[in-house]
Amino acid sequence: MKRLTRFFTPAYTLSERIVGLDVFRAVAILFVLLSHSIGFLGVRHPFRVGYFLGFLGVELFFVLSGFLIGSILMKILYHANGYLRLADVRAFWIRRWFRTLPAYYLVLMVWICLRLVLDFKSDQASVLGLHIVRYFFFVQNAVTPHPEFFNEAWSLAVEEWFYLLFPLVLLLHGRIVRHRQNGGGILLIISAFIIFTALVRFSVVWLENPEWNTGVRRMMPLRLDSIGIGILFAWFCYFFPIAWRRHRIALALTGLVLCGMSTMWLSTDVLDRDNTAGASFFSKTGLFTLFSISFGLWLPLAQSVRTLPKWMARPVVFVSLISYSLYLTHGMILATCAKLPLSDLGIFSVGWLLCFLVAHFFYTIYEHPMTKLRDRVTKKATERVTVVEADV
Repeated sequence: MKRLTRFFTPAYTLSERIVGLDVFRAVAILFVLLSHSIGFLGVRHPFRVGYFLGFLGVELFFVLSGFLIGSILMKILYHANGYLRLADVRAFWIRRWFRTLPAYYLVLMVWICLRLVLDFKSDQASVLGLHIVRYFFFVQNAVTPHPEFFNEAWSLAVEEWFYLLFPLVLLLHGRIVRHRQNGGGILLIISAFIIFTALVRFSVVWLENPEWNTGVRRMMPLRLDSIGIGILFAWFCYFFPIAWRRHRIALALTGLVLCGMSTMWLSTDVLDRDNTAGASFFSKTGLFTLFSISFGLWLPLAQSVRTLPKWMARPVVFVSLISYSLYLTHGMILATCAKLPLSDLGIFSVGWLLCFLVAHFFYTIYEHPMTKLRDRVTKKATERVTVVEADV
């Protein structure tokens, strides 16, 4: 029994965790999970509520991911005395991709096998073959809307391309200016990256007026600035730590007000419409930025929460640890449970139980061991990155 209990208990030490950021991540994944299953609870307007929760969950993930990655990059620059080398960027990529790609590709292959078995004789199988190669390079939503297959992968494409592009921008800036990258120079690069990617979204919306969800929200090139805003808050945290801690309450309250105002706009201009193609120009452009900023303003308070009572901290950290596995696998679990001969409440209950069991199993036997393998394989080649990188 003890061995079984140990197997189903993720290895972590509460003292090593920033519990406030774990809360951030846990809330994000629970919102996403609830958005895809709330229709089984019999709530009014389940589509709108689910849309809203899914939107919030992914936006939280974007900002938190940017903040964590930005914190790593700031420390790499510090240890490199302001000079980012190609070896540093390569080491960063290796560790990031070791963390995300093995689990992604395994789940992708499972999805492909399931679709081929279920739709082998249908036209969907042949259509899938035309799109599937793009999933391996995260370009399935680069120029056209994301296919109706492995829907969760759209946000992963945004993150993976950000991991690739932003360190390259920092590296190229250092090669061009040929001097030590100080705080002002880094801020300039971050701001330019955010502004440029936001302007791409503004231009596309102005010229083509695409649909709000598939044509803007889930398009990889149009959403990179959301993660960039997380990087911007990491910069403030690193270079102004005293102000970051001192004003955490005021910043969190400002973020709450801004989020409330943005939510009201989203509800009236997007969610209350029968067709989100009619959403306003602002909803397709600036609204994403406002949500990202509002979530970023919560980060100082979240980072200051280092401890919680164990009865609260343990489930929060547990959900946070398996969040990536849960995000990857919950879609196929819920889709399978929806076909069971159960009541809606039964499908919801069984679906959530299986989602957590499968995600924890996947994390324990595959995701976490791959992370440990990464640390062993890349120990020498990524020494400087390993010193400063947390388990994000």
